[in-house]
Amino acid sequence: MNIPAKDREIVERLIEPAAPMVRQGQTVHEGFRIVCLGETGSGKTMLMRLIVYYTLEKGYANFALIHDTKSFAFPEYPRSIMSPDVPTFAARGFQEGDIPVVSFRGDPRFDVNVSAEDVAGYSKALGQRGRETKEGKWTTNPHLLVIEELAACATAGRKHVKAPSALWALEQGRKVGVSILGTTQSPRKIPLDFLSQCNAIAFFRLTGADSNYLGNSLHLDDRIITAISGPNGEGLPNFQFALYIKGHAWDEKIHCLDKRTALMFE
Repeated sequence: MNIPAKDREIVERLIEPAAPMVRQGQTVHEGFRIVCLGETGSGKTMLMRLIVYYTLEKGYANFALIHDTKSFAFPEYPRSIMSPDVPTFAARGFQEGDIPVVSFRGDPRFDVNVSAEDVAGYSKALGQRGRETKEGKWTTNPHLLVIEELAACATAGRKHVKAPSALWALEQGRKVGVSILGTTQSPRKIPLDFLSQCNAIAFFRLTGADSNYLGNSLHLDDRIITAISGPNGEGLPNFQFALYIKGHAWDEKIHCLDKRTALMFE
């Protein structure tokens, strides 16, 4: 996919700080964690798509597994394989000529509704299926696990874990090369220890309660909270967001995705 230069610059800023952990050629590939937070229609999924195709293009992952909660008739990820369930795809696998992206429908409007736990369980099995090289070293199977709504599989409280495989992926998947990309419009439902360990967080339009909660819980720069609240307290316009990159000072910018990019996904 030909990613527009403006959007490519944004994605590079998100991915490259974590890239040394996942570059091909190393024996063990650690995954990264990136989350997009914001209300419906703010642009979260569009950024996720760009990250997926950029990561595959650069060779930082071998393939992507998508839990797609949005597409009814067409895939959210162009040219991806749309599979009715995990066993069907596991039997088929990727074939010559395929784009290495498979979408599993998690939309209740379908007769077959694949859960995030189903996809995470498959990711876990693939991630743990390491192999020994000729030198006797163990190597991972680096890939992306994309969960469109993280709140569907993880709760902030430990007493009621909805999806153990998904929680394993969030907490431990990176150790075996599973990179997590996720979105949510309910950040207060996501475990704070996961959010605090993310390599990067993109803050799209959020309510004042959510932005204040994140600022206090993650000890964010007050200027980020002020910026994502918008000039009138109504949040940022669609496609605009602030970036938090772990270990880096805030760049004091509000980034904006190229709206023409949306046409690439229609």
